[in-house]
Amino acid sequence: MSYTVTIGKMNETRQRLIGADSEFIDSLVILIDKLLHYLPMKREMLKLIMSVLPPDQWDYLRELCNEGLDEEDKVSRDELEKTSSSRFARLLQEAAAEGGAIKIRKLDIGVQDSFYRTYSGKVLEDHLSRRASDLMSVFDVQENEVRLLAYLYLIETGNDLDDITCSNGISEFYSLTAAVLNLPVKTVRTALSERGNLINLGLIEPDFLPPPHFQVDEEVKRFFRTGSIDVFLENLREVKNPVFPLETFPVSRLQRETVVELVDSVQPVQLLVYGVPGTGKTEFARSIVQSSGRKGYFLSSIDIGRSGKAGSRILQLQAISRKLVPEKSILLVDEADHLLNSETLFSAETEKGWITDFIDNSKIPIIWISNSVEETHPAVLRRFTYSLKFRPTSTRSREKTWNTLVQQHGLTKVLDGEMIRSLSREYRINVGGIASALKAAARVYAGRGLSQETLVGRLRELLGQHQQLVGMGSRRDLKPLSLSYDPSVLNTDISVDLILSALYKYTKNQSRLSNTYALESLSEGKKFPLSLLFWGEPGTGKTEFVKYLAEYVDRPLHLHRASSLLSKWVGETESNIDSAFREAEEAQALLFLDEADSLFISRGAGRRSWETSQTNELLTQMENYGGILICSTNLLETMDHAVMRRFTWKVRFRSLTAVSRLRLYRQLFEDECGDMTELQRGRLEKMEGLTPGDFYTVQSRMAFNYLSAGYGDAAEGLHEELLDALEQELYYRSRGENSKIGFVG
Repeated sequence: MSYTVTIGKMNETRQRLIGADSEFIDSLVILIDKLLHYLPMKREMLKLIMSVLPPDQWDYLRELCNEGLDEEDKVSRDELEKTSSSRFARLLQEAAAEGGAIKIRKLDIGVQDSFYRTYSGKVLEDHLSRRASDLMSVFDVQENEVRLLAYLYLIETGNDLDDITCSNGISEFYSLTAAVLNLPVKTVRTALSERGNLINLGLIEPDFLPPPHFQVDEEVKRFFRTGSIDVFLENLREVKNPVFPLETFPVSRLQRETVVELVDSVQPVQLLVYGVPGTGKTEFARSIVQSSGRKGYFLSSIDIGRSGKAGSRILQLQAISRKLVPEKSILLVDEADHLLNSETLFSAETEKGWITDFIDNSKIPIIWISNSVEETHPAVLRRFTYSLKFRPTSTRSREKTWNTLVQQHGLTKVLDGEMIRSLSREYRINVGGIASALKAAARVYAGRGLSQETLVGRLRELLGQHQQLVGMGSRRDLKPLSLSYDPSVLNTDISVDLILSALYKYTKNQSRLSNTYALESLSEGKKFPLSLLFWGEPGTGKTEFVKYLAEYVDRPLHLHRASSLLSKWVGETESNIDSAFREAEEAQALLFLDEADSLFISRGAGRRSWETSQTNELLTQMENYGGILICSTNLLETMDHAVMRRFTWKVRFRSLTAVSRLRLYRQLFEDECGDMTELQRGRLEKMEGLTPGDFYTVQSRMAFNYLSAGYGDAAEGLHEELLDALEQELYYRSRGENSKIGFVG
């Protein structure tokens, strides 16, 4: 039965005292009635009671205090009309004090009489407790727990209730709470313990600087104020377009089919998609939702964890999981690092506890998307049905994505295969970034009648700025490999074709080889690496060939030079080396250590302990590395002998042969300058010692000199200038060799 008590108009101060809508006055009155049985009448209690009394009772109490006082000591009617309950309570106590202890006692009795005269016999409805009971349909809590929650909310939102109920120690608080709610003290202690539902679910948290002893979560306070369960669901958004074909993502067919089959299963599954930022994890998860035919809902843990506390995160996840229909819904939890990474100094057990319970009891399929799982507790990781790691995209996988999306956006006439290969090499962005740039190009620029060259220029600007924005353009990488690169011109002591064949077979059979090797020496925990040393004088094509190999085997290229690994701080060089090898192995990348002579210092020649230490660290990492490692050096004689033994192949790069010189010259210059004469070809054949680097230097110089005129306008006599320039490069390098600077053959 519902009955509304007419209390009279409250002023602003009195409304603020109860900290809630006027419908909670009944709940406050019920609480005051119980507190009067256990607590003395102090000023805070007097002020609290005054806040729920109607004006006629204020006037009665004024007259009660004024009895026997001089006129100057009496509380006037004007003061009564202008004052707040807090000030009036103080005036009453001051007036009573003038009459002594008997008058104070009389006032205390009068206040209680006014309270019971107002509410005795009234039917009061505890709206607050009724509202709290609605939480039982959303969270796994019992009736006693929601009664406690409503009590704690009322205590915290009343300006003086926390002082009245929490001024003593925690034991006294438990006893008072048990008495007020008519519960056993043990029940109260258990419900408010760290293992109880109220804290474990994040509905409340202990406050170690009382009053109050416990704080109610902000989302729960909003629920009490609004009465709407939707406060726990407002960060939930439906998954909508754009989504992309699953084939555009850098995952294998087996992995795609496994995820799709798991999502379609009857039993709820917990899937983890993790890996470095910018690799397309979120877009992949959204596309999985679309392929399943279910309705997907998107939740970012950044939105639900602004305060950094676990409380709001748990509450919202619990509410959402109960709101969604298991057979028709999928939940995507993006930026899940904030939820899963619980291996911190202070929060490991608490965070691990609630997340493992949530995963174990979830009735809906969830795809968790995280950048890192390094700080995720093993107990949490074990609960995922399936995990899929996204690694940095390779050039080949990006090219595949480009081809698919270019067709989708109808730009095949503008972007041909050669242009797509160029963009794939130049911009290391994921499917979302590529799609965004193509969408802008198709909708914004295509209708303006721009030329193909201008349109591609706009597209490059979009891609470049996006790459910089997401942090993919900050690292200083090698320049993209030229589209016309030809490895057949190289002069190496081991056949280029043999190297290519070996790397291809290694990458295709790496898993099988590793497993076979592990069976033979499982106790030693060895891996199956492939390490190559490229050595030879500068400019002979070592670095360009490494870039070509990375694309040939479709692996990301991780480049490290001495400048990025060596540190002046003790132990940091070894740490940098360890990180370089670990990151490359996790990404299944081709690890390239350039200028390796600065790293692999011969321990016989090393005169400092740190030089020996860094070489030892490199040897250890090489021994335990499970991927492709390529090192290059111009100074072979400084390399440590133990290091040399660990390279599977040692490949020497020499200057170009006569046949290679002619082939490279034709590739770089004859399209623009026409054919050479026999005399000019003979001159080139005699230039022993030229390297690919000499040719590219001359090409850059000539392109700059004839940029405005174009090669065609200056073709006559240009071959002679090119040959002169090549001879000049050869001359300067020969002088360096004669003066013993650089590589000594």
